Parts: sequence; C-alpha cells; structure tokens
Amino acid sequence: MSINTEAVAAVVDQVSMAMMQMPTRADADHGTHVQEPSVEAQVQLFGTRTFIMTVHFPQALAVAAAQRIFRLGPRLPTDADIDDAVGEIVNVVAGNLRSLLPGSSGHMSLPCVVRGRDFEFAVPGSHVFGHYVLDVGGYPAWVNVLATDGADPPHA
Repeated sequence: MSINTEAVAAVVDQVSMAMMQMPTRADADHGTHVQEPSVEAQVQLFGTRTFIMTVHFPQALAVAAAQRIFRLGPRLPTDADIDDAVGEIVNVVAGNLRSLLPGSSGHMSLPCVVRGRDFEFAVPGSHVFGHYVLDVGGYPAWVNVLATDGADPPHA
C-alpha cells in the first residue's frame, strides 16, 4: 500500500500555495534523479511503524522557496534561510500526510537538511513506500516516503 500520487500532489500544492504561492502538480516527466546542486530535507514519523519522508528540491527551487517564504525579494537567501525554508516545507508536508500513513502517530522528528550534488539518501533496513515526482512552480521536486519496522511495501 502506498499513498496515491494525486493525494500527495494535492497536499504539496496546498502547502506550496500557502507558503510560497507556487502551484504544484504531479509530473512524471522529471524522472527520479537530479545531478545539479540540490537540497533535501527529511523528517521521521513514529508510531507502530516508522516512516521517513523526504522532500528533494533542485537548488533553484530551494532558493525561490526561501525568497518567497522569508519575503526576501531578489536578495539571495543564506544557506541558513534555505535550510529553514526546505526544513519547514518537509515538516508541514509530513504533518499533513501522516494521517495517510498506516501506523503513523503524531510524533515527528525535527527536520534534517542535506545540500549537495549527485547524492542519494538511504536508510538501511528501509524500503520505498512511495516515490512522487512533482512540478512545483515550474521546478521539478520529489517526495519520497521510506518505511521501516514492518511497514508494508507498496506491492504487499
């Protein structure tokens, strides 16, 4: 069992419109990997099962998000601004999606943010519960949900 792509896109759209005034839609055309500089934030959701939710943005989207959230106008955000913006986005998205995750309660970790180029995030012992390719304001974005502690794989 996984979450329907349209449901994830709808939640991210609500969050991105409220926080950044940027519309979101499902978009399978962007593929699964970015080799340009990017920013990824993750939170863990705890309950009878543990889920790890990540939001992966190319650097350009992370900069645009920070500029809009903190109303910086054309001024470039600092790395701390970018970390705060993308961390808050994953926090709000995860908070809105947790009711769709079987066994997840209201307990969440603080966000963790990673920046770099051509990297992959992995949690040993986990499996992909859902992978969602989105378009946020014309930029590609990815939401991934990993599951551990007996969470059903998507093919179960």
